[in-house]
Amino acid sequence: MAGRIYRSAEERERIIADWKASGLSARAFSKQQGLTKSLIYRWLAAARRRTAPPRILRVIRESAIATPTSSTLTVEVSGARVAVPTGFDRATFAAVLQVLDQRRQELRS
Repeated sequence: MAGRIYRSAEERERIIADWKASGLSARAFSKQQGLTKSLIYRWLAAARRRTAPPRILRVIRESAIATPTSSTLTVEVSGARVAVPTGFDRATFAAVLQVLDQRRQELRS
């Protein structure tokens, strides 16, 4: 039985790019490269997770009791709760979500 060959993230991404450019099925490409089809799919899934936007775990819509016309969107991300008022700045909110996702990923590694 042959030993494992460890590949860098860059090499795995290059192999995935080569597979996509080849037009071959995952099975045919992996056989040609001496890899398993499942390995190609695991690398692809890992690459997608690294580039995916943060996953929102739960969204709760709360109406303010004192002023029924105003509302707040509460978003829970990785255990952090963020209250977003009506008229929020989307760019700032996206930056907050990105920071929370980066911290989640750091904690997982």
